[in-house]
Amino acid sequence: MAGKLTKTQRTYKIEGESGVAMYTGVTYGSQEGYVAVPEADNAVLVGVVCNDERIDDPLRAGGSQAGRNVAVQVDGYPAIKLGGTVNYGERLILGAGGVAIAMPDGTGNEEVTKIKVLTPCTTAGNVVVNIDGTNNNVAVTTGDDTAAKVATAIATVLDALDGYTATATTDTVTVTAGAKGNKADITVSGGDTGVTAQVTITQGAADNSGVYNVIGFAEKGGNIGDVIPFKLVLQSYDVE
Repeated sequence: MAGKLTKTQRTYKIEGESGVAMYTGVTYGSQEGYVAVPEADNAVLVGVVCNDERIDDPLRAGGSQAGRNVAVQVDGYPAIKLGGTVNYGERLILGAGGVAIAMPDGTGNEEVTKIKVLTPCTTAGNVVVNIDGTNNNVAVTTGDDTAAKVATAIATVLDALDGYTATATTDTVTVTAGAKGNKADITVSGGDTGVTAQVTITQGAADNSGVYNVIGFAEKGGNIGDVIPFKLVLQSYDVE
């Protein structure tokens, strides 16, 4: 058909008992002439399954598919199923299960939690701040009769913890993790002290730096489960 860029297709054998659906990216199998569906992200791409004829062949549809032939497009502009949201022009890598996912940008960020004290202390006791599953007691007294004083008391205790820094500005404590990545949510309980607080969390993200096996560039944007065309270009890309 005019305008259709099917480009080069090669026949490989399926490694494993299950068949490989169309629009699935495959990597090298354990022996010559075989391809397999990747079990982990960032696998090396052989190509994309583009002609799964056995789907329409009742004589071959059942039973083990191990060793049966499958057509794989190895260049040009194949279509592939997405494993997440991608934007037009983004670099893609091969994800577990043979889906395409956007190459991580590697930046990452530290988790930041803001504790806004809403009411001060009315009864002496402990405000309990849970960080990483551990309760940390912040002693307060009736002398802590403003939100700012309570915030200062909380920041003093939390800033002394390993792996975190904490500062107080008027009625709000800012707690910053010392390492990039997602943390367990911080919680605050005033108990019988009368202290109440509002907790707002900016989730952290891991630093995804490293070397990625880019499979090409998205020819259109899409979301998980969509099938999109991409320009197949194999390259190694070092994200810092």
